[in-house]
Amino acid sequence: MKTPSKTQEENNIISPIQEIVEVSGDMYYCQGNRAWNTIRLKADLLKKFPQLTKREFKFGYKMIVPQSQEEIKKLMSKIQKDSDKIPVLLYFCKKEIHQQS
Repeated sequence: MKTPSKTQEENNIISPIQEIVEVSGDMYYCQGNRAWNTIRLKADLLKKFPQLTKREFKFGYKMIVPQSQEEIKKLMSKIQKDSDKIPVLLYFCKKEIHQQS
């Protein structure tokens, strides 16, 4: 896997404040895309990234999906050498579907 060079986007990565936080939440289904593709950030996470509450800025995301443990190790090594930014770990988890009566 070729790692892209540092871009303007990478220079604008925001960092969390304070200690480690673990947050679980739900994804929401989008009829238009016919996919579970919407994630709403919980208040606990927004407290760690207060920049996200500023309406005068627009935010996006950059997702890197490694295909192996070895690729993860290489990426982490590069991040440690080239950046002081800490990535967010995101896991997709299946949940039980509860039928409403």
